[in-house]
Amino acid sequence: MVLRSVVVGVWIFVCYLSGTWGVCAEPQRPGPRPGDVYKEYVLHNRGNLAWRVTNPQARHPGAKEFLPNPILKLEIPGLAGALRAEVMLDRWGGHLDTTRPQIRFNGNDWLDVPPPKMDNQRNLPENYYFQDNPVIPVPLNHLKVGTNLIESMCSHVKKDGWGQWGLYSLVLRVYLDPASVRHLRGRIASPATGSGLKENPSIEVEVDESRVERVDIFAWYEGYDENGDGCFVDWHGGWFQFNRDQPAEWQSHVGTLRAPPFKTIWNTRWVPDQPSGAIRLVARIRDKSGTWFVTDEVTNLS
Repeated sequence: MVLRSVVVGVWIFVCYLSGTWGVCAEPQRPGPRPGDVYKEYVLHNRGNLAWRVTNPQARHPGAKEFLPNPILKLEIPGLAGALRAEVMLDRWGGHLDTTRPQIRFNGNDWLDVPPPKMDNQRNLPENYYFQDNPVIPVPLNHLKVGTNLIESMCSHVKKDGWGQWGLYSLVLRVYLDPASVRHLRGRIASPATGSGLKENPSIEVEVDESRVERVDIFAWYEGYDENGDGCFVDWHGGWFQFNRDQPAEWQSHVGTLRAPPFKTIWNTRWVPDQPSGAIRLVARIRDKSGTWFVTDEVTNLS
C-alpha cells in the first residue's frame, strides 16, 4: 500500500502531542470480539436539544441555562441471557478545563468516562479539544428491562467553573450467551489469512443472505486515529453524527453493507504501508432480529 506523506505529517504531530505512538493494549480493551453475540440499544440526539452536560456547581449565568442536566431515556426490551454490557458514546470533549466526565444508569453509581490515551505526566485531556468514542463497562445490575434513565455530569478545575461536555449519541451493547439466543454466523471468505493485499482490495463476507440486515467490516492496522481514543494501532473507524439532526454512523472503516452481495472494495488510499502480516480484518453481522455476531478475524495480511 502506498505511504501518503500528508498522513505521516499529521500522524507525527498528533503523536508528539500525546507523548506516545498510540499502541494500545488490546486484551484489556472493551468492544466486540470474535464469537461475541450482542444486542445494541441506540439513543441519538437528532438535534440541538439535551446534549450538553454541565458542572452542577457552575456559577456562570450561561452555564445555568443548561442546568439541571438532562435525564435521557433508553428502552431495553429484555436482558435474558445477558453476560455483560458496555456503552459507547459520541462525545465532544467539551470546554477547556472540564474534568471528571461521568455517566450513570437508573440512579446507580457514577461511571467515569475515560479520556483519550495520553501521556498524563505532561498532557491532560482537559487541556485539549477532542471528539471521541469512549467505551465504558456497565454493570448489569445497573440496567433493567423497560425504561432506563441515563444521567451525566462533570466538574471543572475550579469548583464553580463552567465545565461542560457533549453527549451527542450513545449505543448500549448487551452481550449475550450465544446459547441463549438464535443468531447468524458468518465469515470473511476473502481475503484468506496470510494473503497479500493490493491497493483497494476486495473484501467478501459469506453469510446466509436471506437473514442479514447489515454487515460492518473493520481493519486493524497502524494509521490515523478516527475514533479519537489516542490509539493509532487499532481497529479503525469512528462512530459520529455527520450533522446534529442525523443519527451517528460508522465512518472511515472498511465498509458497511446492507444488501447482497456482501462484498466491497476497501478504499486504502489513506492507509500507510504496514509491516508484513500486520493487517487484520473482522466483520460484525446483524440479522433481521437485531442480533449481532462477530466473525473470526482474518489475520497475517500484508
